[in-house]
Amino acid sequence: MGKRWHRRRGNAHAAHDDHRGRPPDLLPLRPGPRAQGRGVVDRQRAPGVLPSPPCPAHDQHLLRARRGDSRGADRRSRAGPLRGVLRRRPGGARHRRLRVRRVGGLPDRGRPGDRPGARGDIDRERARGPEGDRRRRRGPGDRHRLLREGRPARAGRGGPAPRPARRADGGRNGRVTGGLDLDVAAGRAVEAAVAAGASDAEAYAEERTEREIRVYGGAVESLTDATSRGVGVRAFLDGRWGYAYGTDLGDDGIAELAAAARAAAAVADSDPHAGLPDEFGAAELGPLRSGELASWSTERKVELALAAERAARSHPEVSQVEQVVYADGEGTQALANSRGFSGAFEASSAWAYVSAFAGEGSDLMTGLGLGMGRGPEALDPEAIGAEAAARAVALAGARQASSRRCPVVFDTLVAASFLGFIGGMLSADAVQRGRSLFADREGDEIATSELRLADDGTLEDGLASAPFDGEGSPRRRLPLIEGGRLLNFLFDGRTARKAGRQTTASAERSSYRSPPSVGASNLVVEPGGDSLEELVRRADDGLYVTDVVGLHSGVNPVSGTFSVGATGILIAGGELAEPVREITVASDLVTMLRSVEAVGSEARWVPFGGSVRAVPLLLGEMAISGS
Repeated sequence: MGKRWHRRRGNAHAAHDDHRGRPPDLLPLRPGPRAQGRGVVDRQRAPGVLPSPPCPAHDQHLLRARRGDSRGADRRSRAGPLRGVLRRRPGGARHRRLRVRRVGGLPDRGRPGDRPGARGDIDRERARGPEGDRRRRRGPGDRHRLLREGRPARAGRGGPAPRPARRADGGRNGRVTGGLDLDVAAGRAVEAAVAAGASDAEAYAEERTEREIRVYGGAVESLTDATSRGVGVRAFLDGRWGYAYGTDLGDDGIAELAAAARAAAAVADSDPHAGLPDEFGAAELGPLRSGELASWSTERKVELALAAERAARSHPEVSQVEQVVYADGEGTQALANSRGFSGAFEASSAWAYVSAFAGEGSDLMTGLGLGMGRGPEALDPEAIGAEAAARAVALAGARQASSRRCPVVFDTLVAASFLGFIGGMLSADAVQRGRSLFADREGDEIATSELRLADDGTLEDGLASAPFDGEGSPRRRLPLIEGGRLLNFLFDGRTARKAGRQTTASAERSSYRSPPSVGASNLVVEPGGDSLEELVRRADDGLYVTDVVGLHSGVNPVSGTFSVGATGILIAGGELAEPVREITVASDLVTMLRSVEAVGSEARWVPFGGSVRAVPLLLGEMAISGS
């Protein structure tokens, strides 16, 4: 009697199953005809790109058991005869489940195919899918897998339909790092901030990869490769604003950031000028990302750095090469706000420098050579190394000069250092805080007519160029000093509103970790018509300054007075003479600008004080302190 259930017809557990007349939630199937005959095998060559397998919701076709195709034809790419054998007799609660022979029964998760092996043809790589995994192993050959329907639930069903299969993501959390575009993430962050109660919101998303290679003595000293990705949210609420940032770009992470930014705004001090700017848009620019950077291998970049070192060492008077650095960066930036603006762009940069020594013992002097561009293809390692060697050798044997007043020629690197500092003092934020000597001097004559200075964020070769600034205002060319007069300050949305002006698209972003601040993009000095040799000739008996130290600590931003250490070469009769060191150059910035007598013609980009395109400058008499 205990074994009587073996003799029951149908499902022995039907009385205990939870069907009770409800439709099942798996694929319905009625018994079909018996399996058809075998059919002709098509021995075609496998295509380079295989079509996706049938959708699981319609995968009622089966594969015929047969010998393997020696030519690799994909047996899952063609429809087969309909299923004719059920693995469970219909009539019970689970009678609508379907199991299929010789197929894993797994959906296509979009996993990429295996990479070809050594000397393999990339067009003949193993197809993606369960029949060949990423480790080149065969999948289960004769397992019976349940096939689920995967369609949305309807009224009267027993519950929600099975979820779609998770896409292949390498084991990462797709809600955090899965392929979410940065502009989409920024837009969702804005929506979340507004939903959290912000009256206005702005989100800045960024992904950037930076690499640095240092070599010494013909070998790699260090190599770093770092990628950062995140989003910053700025929320405005009743004249207040708060900022929050993070790296979780999933729904939960963005919602937390938006709530945190809104909470920060609720407790911030009131600022009647806080808010988004009144102008949005994007300038039309050419590509800002190198088309060759991605093709440069690490080994090739190392060789570039080593070539620069060899070029510096090849000079017979160079005693040591102290530093050789190559670095590059590339990334994507996206911005969105609650006023409807949304934009994104890609950019890249690369630079290298060499620091070389010439002389012996306490007489060692340093020379710097550098280059910069959109990618490594724009760098000339031999020229960089040769420049470092030439500068060091030119200063070898330098002595302290006697004090004097004389004309001064600023080297391009020195001019870039001073102009970058001046650009920071033209920020409307510094002016409104009373931290700039140029406050209340707009329209005044502060320089000679020979000097023309502008901020231009639209130059394709300017490494700070972008279609829009850190608040979404279109970049433009802004004249700062022309005809000797101070024409404009640099404004973002807040400082412009405070001054009753329009933004000059001068909101800068250092990264997603900080809110925007006022700053210059590309400071540009318009070249003149005189070469460096002509400037030296016009200086007659003067000083050619090749380097200054202590600029940021030696300049008073309110009064403009400065006293900085310098090295250079004395000029005698319009010719470069003997090198000097341990001297001090003193003046004030307005007097210096008013003493510019000529502007050189050799312009170059220098990463001092931001992105500066500078030229050599000839100045009138300045005080030189020495022995």
